[in-house]
Amino acid sequence: MKLNISILTVLATLIVFAVFSTAEDQQYVLFKSMKYGYSMDIPLGFKMDGKEGKFTSWSFNPGQGEEDCGTVVPMVSVITTEIPRRYSTKTYYLNKLNGLKALMEEPDSTLDDLETIEFPGGYGIMVKDVIKDDPQAVNHWFVHFYGNNMDYFIDISGSYSYLKDNRGVFKHVVESFALLR
Repeated sequence: MKLNISILTVLATLIVFAVFSTAEDQQYVLFKSMKYGYSMDIPLGFKMDGKEGKFTSWSFNPGQGEEDCGTVVPMVSVITTEIPRRYSTKTYYLNKLNGLKALMEEPDSTLDDLETIEFPGGYGIMVKDVIKDDPQAVNHWFVHFYGNNMDYFIDISGSYSYLKDNRGVFKHVVESFALLR
C-alpha cells in the first residue's frame, strides 16, 4: 500500500512539473515521459495532442500541403526506447512496427518500402504503412534513429498523397529531433 502511495506521489509530481514547464514564453517545452522515465526538450511548434496510452504525440502542421489531405494533418508520435542490441536493426524495426500496426488496429494495412535516410548527425530507417486500397486514407511513415543512450521512434501520419508529396516534412521533423539527441 505504501508503495502504491509513493508511485502516485511521484506521478503527481511529474504531472505538476510538466504543466509548469510548458509556459508559452519558453523557447523549448520540457516533456517528461512518465511511462519511459525520460525527459526531452521539444521545440515550440510541437504541442501535446492529448492522446493517452499507447503513444506520446504532438501535432505538427508544416503550413503547406493541407489541400492534399483535407482535414488530415500530419501527426508526429515519439517513443523513446533503447534498442536491444541482440536484434539486427531490420528485425528490430519490423518487430516494433508490426506491434504498432496491431495497436493501431489497421489489419488491412501493409508495411513495406524500408528505406534508409540520412540527416545531420546520424541516420535512420523510414517505413511506409500504406493502405493500398485507399490512397486518401490515413497512412503512417515511421522513422527510427539512433541516439547516444536513447533511440527515437517517430510516427508521421497523413493521407498517402500528402506524405508522398511532402517529404520535406519528414526532413524537418527528423532534423528537429536529431538536434535534441
